[in-house]
This record gives sequence, C-alpha cells and structure tokens, in this order.
Amino acid sequence: MSIEYQTLMRFKELFLIIIGQWCIKLKKFVSLERLVSCCLQIKYEKLKTKMNTHGIYLRIKTMLIAASLLLSFIADAQSPHTWYFGQKAAIHFNAGLTVSFVNGSKMNTPEGCAVYEDSPSAPLFYSNGNKVWSTNGTIIANGNDLHGSFNSCQSALFYHTTKSDTVYLFTTDAHNGSKGLSYNVFRRLKGHLYLASKNNSLLVSSTERMTLANHCNEKSMWLISHQWNSNAFYTYKINEDSLELNPVISNIGSVHSGNSLNAKGCMKASWDGSKIALAKMHDGTVEIFHFDNINGTLSDPILLTGVPNAYGIEFSMSGEVLYVSSVSGQIVQFNLSLWDSATIQNTKFVVSSQAQLLGSLQMGPDNMIYVAQDNDHYLGRIELPNSMGTSCMYNPTAIYLNGRKGEAGLPQVNHKKGIFDFKVPIECLGDTSFFSIIGDTTRLDSVKWYFGKNPILDSSKSMSPHYLFNALGNYEIKLLIYHCDTVDTLQSTAGIIGPPVANLGPDTSFCSNEI
Repeated sequence: MSIEYQTLMRFKELFLIIIGQWCIKLKKFVSLERLVSCCLQIKYEKLKTKMNTHGIYLRIKTMLIAASLLLSFIADAQSPHTWYFGQKAAIHFNAGLTVSFVNGSKMNTPEGCAVYEDSPSAPLFYSNGNKVWSTNGTIIANGNDLHGSFNSCQSALFYHTTKSDTVYLFTTDAHNGSKGLSYNVFRRLKGHLYLASKNNSLLVSSTERMTLANHCNEKSMWLISHQWNSNAFYTYKINEDSLELNPVISNIGSVHSGNSLNAKGCMKASWDGSKIALAKMHDGTVEIFHFDNINGTLSDPILLTGVPNAYGIEFSMSGEVLYVSSVSGQIVQFNLSLWDSATIQNTKFVVSSQAQLLGSLQMGPDNMIYVAQDNDHYLGRIELPNSMGTSCMYNPTAIYLNGRKGEAGLPQVNHKKGIFDFKVPIECLGDTSFFSIIGDTTRLDSVKWYFGKNPILDSSKSMSPHYLFNALGNYEIKLLIYHCDTVDTLQSTAGIIGPPVANLGPDTSFCSNEI
C-alpha cells in the first residue's frame, strides 16, 4: 500500500471524525462550507509542504470540497411525493428533481382523485372519492361507498390537521348530485390511521368544486366550496385540531346553475391564499376573486370569458399568472398582475391548442404545472409557469406513464406554507454570522432579532441581519415575527467555533523513490 494512499485514507478518516465530533458537540447539522473552511486551518503545514510536489494535498482538498457538496445536497434535498390517478397510473417525485413511474395502483378513475402521505416520502392512502385504497393495493376497512363520485372533477381531498393525528377526507358528488360535499375522519390508533367516521354531510346542494387555502396564521386552513343554484361560497375553517362546521358564506360572483356541466370545472387557491379562481365548463368562463384568508371571505370578482369547456385551473407560484385548461384541448394563460377585468382579459394567451381532451392542472413539488391528458400515455407539463407567453415552455410529452394512461384528473395538492423558521449559522471565530428567515418574508409585517444581552445594541429589525460574536461558544438567538395580527417567538442557538485540533501523528519523511 503506497504512502500516498495511506495518507489519503488517514486524512479521510480524520475528516469524518472531526465532522462527527462537531456535530455531536453542537447537537445540530453544521454548515459544511463553514466547517470545511475551519478544517482547512488545521496545523498540517509541514504535511502540506511535503505533499505538494506529489499532488496529494490537491487531492485531499478536492476530497473535502466534494464531500461538502455531496453532504450539502443530501441536507438540502426535498422529500418526494407520489401521485395516483387515471388508469392505474402513479408517479413519484424524486427530491423534486426527477419523476419516476410507480407500480401497483389499483385505481381507475376518469376524473377526481386524492393522495394522503404521512410524510412526503410515505404515501398511505389514495382515493377517487368513492373508495379508499392503501398503497399496498387493498381497499381499507370501511373504505367503500363514500359519498364522492369518480365522475366529479374534484371528487376527493385529504387534509392532515397540524396539531393532532386527525386526517380529513373531503368528497364531492358528481355534477349537482344529492350527496353534495361530505367529510370523512381518520384517526390514529397505536400508530396506524383508520377510518373512524364517514359520509358526514357538510353541504347537500354543492357543485363539484372544492379547494384548500392557507389561513393567514400559517397554522389553520380554509376549505372552500360552492353551492349549486346560488352564488354562495361556503368556506369552512379547519383549525389546528378540528373542523368548524359553521361556514363563512360569501354571496358573490355568478350564480352556478342551469346546465349540470356548470357544476363541473375546478377551483384553486393561490399559494399564498390571497386569490381564488374557478372554471365553469358549460359557460366557458373563469371567475377570479380576492380571498381574505383571515376571515374566509371573497371579494373583487372578475369574470373572464372565451375559454370553451373550461375545466382545469392553476396559479403559478407567484400567484400572478393563471392557467386554464379546456376539454376542447386548449391551455390558456392570463396575467393577473393588474387587478382589472379588461386588462386581464386582454392578456389572454393560448399556450397550446391540440386535438386532445385536457383535464386537471396541478402544481407539482418541483413548482411546475402538470397537465392531465385524457386517455393518454403522457402527462404534459408547463415548465416555467411564472413566465408569460411561449416562455412558459409547455411540453405535452413531459412524463411517460410507462404504458399506463392518464384521464382527466390529477390529485389536488395543498402547498401548505408551513410555519416560519430561521437559519442558524455555525461560524468560525472572527467571521460575521449571517441570519435569514425561512419562508416568504413578504407576508410578514415586521421582525425583531435579539442576539445578546443588550436589547438595543444586540438587536436588529432586518429580515436578513448579520452579527459579529466576539468569543467562542453557543449563543441563544430569539426572533419575534409579527404577522396576521399575532406575534410568534422563535428561538435557536448559533455557534462560534475555532479550528479543530487534529493529531496527525509524527512527521513522516517522503523520499522520491517511495512515491
């Protein structure tokens, strides 16, 4: 075994030991970039000098950088999601970067569907609104004869409350069917979810439309539905541990009545919960509203026309671009940046027109919008949905379904904003510590940071502050977040470290004939 190989292996072992020791000491994941920077200060100048002529030091440095990049990728990777839909089709989002096919689906559904995941990488159930399957392909106990219809465009929708082990499955009947909007309750017993209660009525006379919108407080959720033969939106608040059965009612917009196909057409909320949009299939219209996600009311209606057989609907992540799909084969785009009826109508752009029945539009974990294509082996995809015109890059054959076929439906996904947090730096002594908030800071009214004992000198009101700690150790950091008429207090620990002391053993002499 060469001295070069022994040296590399020894340094690799030492590097991993140092990483482990500091992670244990600080009880958290250390920023690899900062730790590598500190590690490179280790007193091995003699070793470096002796190895330079043989390129060993360069290889060690390359190994450190590669390890840093690899572990950073692992730490930053997003959890995947799984969708079940269509003719026994299912796909899996791998870390939000690639999509692969999943075998084993037992569900055939021409339209609506939903998936429940205990965690983003662990799907448990999927449903067409009438039945509930476990991911092993069997129908769960009591999972037959739910009040939803697989012929409803939004037949099923799961939601897990934030502070309890209660999971709701909401269902809608087809068209203006007599079973309307219902809810089913899952509870956990000895670690397993079971269907405890089913077919509880919420709104008897309902359209097929329902969606979820984030509450301003980041903890609760709104379920939004629409009554048939009425212009009334029924909005139900889902608290951290329960569903409120008394709705907030907003009488606004057009009356949903007449041809039963006016009960069909999807409804969605923008990611930040500030806008609602819906499609009316028979009328070929789209309605958009502002949504008050504190009180659950809708306002400022705008009617958009000229989308024959409008069906699917989805916002871009920015909430400024709206997409509508039609059974007639079109995908239409509107720019919502200026809230004016004529202005928005004039921004109408036909992204695609094809001889293909198009169904639901759904934002994926990768922030791209997926397009259901009826009886087709592919899912389409809008790859840059924040971009206007052809720049949005629509690809009708983006995802091959491995011989399976899609239909008109895709599982509705709630992009819950999550509670705010902040990044805690681990820095070397003498380096400035930089702090940042995790979450959309545009939704915050103000913040206040506290870094030390002096509430004036050791504080900041910046969204991205920096602070210089003058000694080694761990420092308690407090962040006050003001939003939605509330104040949330977050606390964590920042660390200041020095260069680790590493014992590389006695100096070793290298001779040219030994390398």
